[in-house]
Amino acid sequence: MGNPLHGQTVYHNIEETRFIMTEYQNLPNDPAMLLSFVNTQLRDNYPSFSEFVAAFHVDADAITEKLKMIDYEYDETQNQFV
Repeated sequence: MGNPLHGQTVYHNIEETRFIMTEYQNLPNDPAMLLSFVNTQLRDNYPSFSEFVAAFHVDADAITEKLKMIDYEYDETQNQFV
């Protein structure tokens, strides 16, 4: 048999992942906070905005429009809203 705690550990990790995904289902509503969140995610985790959008299951147009409100646009070469 294997380690009896192994299943519990895996279950805990799955639940933790579900919690993290649920926590980020709602992106920040404030444009400045959204900018910070998106740019941090792009810098640290995603090589493109399209991959970020796919991972978070969000509307790319809604994000770009909200960030245009504070004069930020996506720069593909920098992979950031600038």
